[in-house]
Amino acid sequence: MKKNIYSVMLCISLFSISCTNLDETLFDRLGASNFYKTNDEIQTGLAKAYRSMRDANRWRYIWVLQEMTTHHGTVPVRSNGGWVGWQPFTLHAWTPNEDIIRQNWQAEFKTVGVCNSLIENMQIASQTVPGLDPVIAEVKAIRAYSYLILCDLYGPVPLVTVARIDPSNPPKNTSRKDVFTFIENELIDAIKVLPSKKDVDADYYGRFTKETAQGVLAKLYINAEVYTGTARWADCITQCDAVINSNAYSLTKSIAENFTIQNQSSTENMLIGACNNDALVEGNVDMIYSLDPLHQLVYGLASPPYGGTSVLEEHYNEFDDSDLRKTFFLAGPQYYKDGRPLLDPKTGVQLNLIPITNLYNAPANAGIRINKYEPDPLVQGANARNDYVFLRYADVLLMKAECLYRTGHNSEAQTIVNNVRARNFVTPKPFLNMTLEDILEERSREFSFESNYRTDLIRFGKFLSDTHHLKPNPDAPSASHLLVYPFPQIEINSNPNLKQNPGY
Repeated sequence: MKKNIYSVMLCISLFSISCTNLDETLFDRLGASNFYKTNDEIQTGLAKAYRSMRDANRWRYIWVLQEMTTHHGTVPVRSNGGWVGWQPFTLHAWTPNEDIIRQNWQAEFKTVGVCNSLIENMQIASQTVPGLDPVIAEVKAIRAYSYLILCDLYGPVPLVTVARIDPSNPPKNTSRKDVFTFIENELIDAIKVLPSKKDVDADYYGRFTKETAQGVLAKLYINAEVYTGTARWADCITQCDAVINSNAYSLTKSIAENFTIQNQSSTENMLIGACNNDALVEGNVDMIYSLDPLHQLVYGLASPPYGGTSVLEEHYNEFDDSDLRKTFFLAGPQYYKDGRPLLDPKTGVQLNLIPITNLYNAPANAGIRINKYEPDPLVQGANARNDYVFLRYADVLLMKAECLYRTGHNSEAQTIVNNVRARNFVTPKPFLNMTLEDILEERSREFSFESNYRTDLIRFGKFLSDTHHLKPNPDAPSASHLLVYPFPQIEINSNPNLKQNPGY
């Protein structure tokens, strides 16, 4: 057992270094005929894939690339030290040498590598062990999700489906359209054999179900025009309807229920970053990286927050004052829960969160803070018990509404958007004559800091024109290369078969 687990872990090496050391022998096959015979052995393999997926899509990678490149947020250099190197993303001035781009690339391809190894060895085991086909499909769905992220962020990425790469022939770029088709086919095949959420028990928590795969496929289809040049609005609606008609998910009464410490009870969360909701989950760091260190006193946290990531005023002001989602942010003078001012024990001065005016020399108290996930008193470093949310049922509903609107069914689309929006107001404030711009703005509010917004802006043709007070000027139309990120320069240097994205 120990030998087999170590062999599984070898798959990490290919993509944790990605294409940077292709002369090594990177993989050996598991003794697959002697493994994956029990549920525990299967769970061991699956847990590695899910953990890798969770870690790849945690805040440091996906948050920065999807949120900190928009008017949602920023990470300034603090006058009290730290947070250097994040600012090019706010200014749309990133290069192929950014460490965060490299980390994201390698983390996503690490998941691909983990899945490739598991798939190959489970396919061998399936020759003698019955019932592995749904599990193999599940791992393929995880791999497809990672490729969806890679396709969205980088475009024509290498398409690798084997555990062992020939160092004399490293992988080449695959067209974005072909990557799209691969993801589509993998998810369609998985949907045929994955169980419905309604047919699994609590032990299946956090794993891909049929409806999860349909939701991810809808995410692929809604962006099809960006990825392939051909819109697939009707196909997106079909997948959304499949999820809706399954009755496997429903909106929670309050959006906050999806982000509580024990959010495994959510009826809305469809894809989350944990397989074991009782454990501290690495990567759930909305609070720890955004809240001011003094907020440790307010929430009784075991570890002090780091006070880095911040919300821009432009985004904060998008919310109506009566919108309950505005309570996910902390601005201005800060208080204890009982109303007492939050004073710095060293100075006696009340913490007051002020606007960011200088991206490269911001006071420690500059910036509105994100407080979407319920602060966990047991937080340890970057680990908390809240399960990180990748996909919610609300997104399925709003994807359907957007596609309906784009295909001329405006009234039906408005009804769906208003139904999702209603829970966020004590006195409802429905749209009366909803526009496509209203849908984008509602997505901005509903999925704030859920790693959607850059993708949404690109789909709506507004990413290059998105501005804020720290970046007041829109990008020139000729800066269309910014619609995808560059391949990390270290990968280009080490793999002669990779071609850099144009403009970089």
